[in-house]
Amino acid sequence: MKLEELEYLAKIVTRNKAKNIPMLGDTHDDGSKAEVLYDRLSQNAFTTEEEAITAFFGDSKYRKHNFSRVKRQLEEKLINTLFFVDLARTDFSNIQSAYYSCYRYATAVKILLGRAARKAAIPLAESTLQKAQKFGFTDIIFLLAKELRNHYANVEGNKKKYSYYNKLVEEHLEILVIESKLEAYFSEIVLYLSVYKTIAPELKEKITFYADYAEKQVTKYPYYRLNLFGFNIITLTYQFLNDHEKLMASCERAIQYFDSLDNEMSQAANHRYMLRMLPSQIMLGHYERAEELALRALRLTAPDDYNYFKILELYLILGFYSRRYDIALKASEMAHAQPVFEEQYAHSSEYWKLYDGFIYLFIRLGKIKVPENSAPRQFKVGRFLNEVPIYSKDKRGANVTILILQVLLLLQQQKHDKIIDKADALKVYTSRYLRKNETYRSNCFLKMLLLLPYYGFNKKIVLKRAARLEKRLSEVKLADISPNLEVEIVPYETLWEIVKELL
Repeated sequence: MKLEELEYLAKIVTRNKAKNIPMLGDTHDDGSKAEVLYDRLSQNAFTTEEEAITAFFGDSKYRKHNFSRVKRQLEEKLINTLFFVDLARTDFSNIQSAYYSCYRYATAVKILLGRAARKAAIPLAESTLQKAQKFGFTDIIFLLAKELRNHYANVEGNKKKYSYYNKLVEEHLEILVIESKLEAYFSEIVLYLSVYKTIAPELKEKITFYADYAEKQVTKYPYYRLNLFGFNIITLTYQFLNDHEKLMASCERAIQYFDSLDNEMSQAANHRYMLRMLPSQIMLGHYERAEELALRALRLTAPDDYNYFKILELYLILGFYSRRYDIALKASEMAHAQPVFEEQYAHSSEYWKLYDGFIYLFIRLGKIKVPENSAPRQFKVGRFLNEVPIYSKDKRGANVTILILQVLLLLQQQKHDKIIDKADALKVYTSRYLRKNETYRSNCFLKMLLLLPYYGFNKKIVLKRAARLEKRLSEVKLADISPNLEVEIVPYETLWEIVKELL
């Protein structure tokens, strides 16, 4: 921005009394109740709103009304302060900095135009537009190009610049419509994945239509968000349809496309496709490619990122499936070494207890060799064996795995009477929750385990009676019925081999 334009902008801000804008950290306002509330909230000082009201206004008659006023003041300060994000922070990528600055400056352009301050607004719009074009922020490009088109047509009468910005508007309106449609399709598929357990024909037809539309759009336009939504739809559709081969092929195609962009945003995109295709690679036995993908994804992910632990989960499961148990141990140690490990979501931390349990079992069986210079991670086996899973459909996968691991640990300890006590719990899952197609393998394996107490742990009889179920298990591969590995952390074939060893 030229000095004369900067001077003009300074006068605009002065006329609008910048000193009266309430923000956090104002030295003249340090003792205000809004500032105090901010400090207390930052320190997690309150567990309920009633507690906060009492702390500020005691038992006064208008305590709730007065506290609402303080909350409104703090809200205004927080929103005003939000516009002053520190773009020089070292933990911000170039994309993040560009995102914040483009949206902030675009908002400033609209405010300046509303104040009839075109002399400051137009140069800011042009410089912000250039940055938005570099990073492919379609909505910002459209918004600013529209303002610039109007300016050069209605104010300056510059035909050349009008034509340039008019072309940008028309092009990006088309892109915005496609992006919006793809985003809506993507959101709908995600909703289906979270809600429906079986695929009705009409649902399959709708999702396939979305994928066909996305196929016609991807790589046609060189825009990041458009292609991101497009490839997300395609890959999620194949995940929904349980088509692992096409899922992997489409993920590979997405990775290849975003690699060609050669920027930070392509790395962020490719991270999700690596994560999405890893379960399929593992289930289909492509262990070498899966390991390569997992290690690459780990290099692209910060250790304090939630996805870092999701990758380590899959890396650990890869070790179980490929029978390279050293990988499983390595992944577990990498996860536990992170200071933020305990801050994971409850769902994820529950599964890490199971991973630790299987590693403990494999160490006890001699399948995992702990290096001499390190001690094995402590696993509270007694507490785990006494855990009683809550029979809920939303936790079905974890609960089945808990019961299976408990039986194996008890079998390893030769506590047959305790396994008999678990029989009723196993029967509940085979009868109530394991009748659907995606739980077929779990159903087979649980019935195999139930043969242990039924035939008095007699190895010869148990193996004979289990032969039919074992054959059924081998005929239906996990990849045929499931898009993920959450239920079958360790292949049931491997676990049955352990049962044979322990009987």
